[in-house]
Amino acid sequence: MSKPLFNINGWNMPTIIAKETSAKSSIGKAGVKREQTLSNEVLQLVKQLSGKESTGSAKSTTEKPAASASNSGEGSKKSKKKPKKRSAQELNNSETPLLNLGAPEQKAKEVETSKNPAPKKQAKKAKTTASGNEFTPLQQKMNKQLQGAKFRMINEMLYTMPGDQAFKKFQKDPDMFEEYHSGFRTQVESWPANPVDVFIKHFKENGKPGMVIADMGCGEAELALKVPDTIKVHSFDLVAANPRITACDIAHTPLPDSSVDAVVFSLSLMGTNYHEFIAEAYRILKSGGEIKIAEVISRFDDINAFISYMNSQEFHLSHRDESNKMFVMLDFIKDGLKGKAAKKAKKKSQDRKAPLVKEAPVLKPCIYKRR
Repeated sequence: MSKPLFNINGWNMPTIIAKETSAKSSIGKAGVKREQTLSNEVLQLVKQLSGKESTGSAKSTTEKPAASASNSGEGSKKSKKKPKKRSAQELNNSETPLLNLGAPEQKAKEVETSKNPAPKKQAKKAKTTASGNEFTPLQQKMNKQLQGAKFRMINEMLYTMPGDQAFKKFQKDPDMFEEYHSGFRTQVESWPANPVDVFIKHFKENGKPGMVIADMGCGEAELALKVPDTIKVHSFDLVAANPRITACDIAHTPLPDSSVDAVVFSLSLMGTNYHEFIAEAYRILKSGGEIKIAEVISRFDDINAFISYMNSQEFHLSHRDESNKMFVMLDFIKDGLKGKAAKKAKKKSQDRKAPLVKEAPVLKPCIYKRR
């Protein structure tokens, strides 16, 4: 009968006939010698491959196991037979790992490398723009210069033509509005202050519930977005870039007469007919209403001449701020008050004795140097 070599729960090793078992035990010692001889042979070959031992020493080592096998006294021909040498390629392709045959540190490194191969280097990706397109640094620089050139071209155009013509151009090509304001946002980053932020702060601190404001040339209507909800803001510009904006020529707004408490011109007296913008502000302002102007200071040859012109239009200066090196801030009150309110406005006014100038002084356009 055959007996299982091992009896493990759920799995039995194949059985071996008793005759085969006894035969195997009779040559057991010879088999051990053969395994020792093979191990020594393999070890010698590994050393030869690694260059740690010379060829001469390898021969002397390989002769020892053969001599020991012949003197073992077993008398078995198989035990005296020299083991077949294995080539380096056969050793590399062997299914049995040879981790215990070489230097432990070296073999450990080989195992670690085989388990965790070095990651492949990935090529650097080009920077991605907000639109999702990938540009090289040079392309990004050129794109920025192109946007700046477009902004300067459109900006100069707005300063050198009447408002109604500008309105027609922008209505025909609304993309010009985004090109202009994209460049404008870049310009603002280098400014010491943005006039719109000054106006927002003023109305947050001084605006009364129910107050109505007309923002002329509002851009992206940031004023309407940031003042308290209790204040109503009508935002006007050449293109309705968002739902807060009404597209129109600001010399002709859809508002009724005497319907607003304040009018804001934040860098928007740009057309050659800016005096028509001032006249429209007078029409829609209530008596005692306020007009707030922020302009590039370099546009004025004489600020006092501009103030005198505003006097002739029944606007009287209530505040003047030239502390910013780039902009001048001017506030005016519309006449038409009576009683105590009129006296209060007179005290607040700083230019009652200034001579009247009925012809609008020229505000110089912002013309950029040709490169």
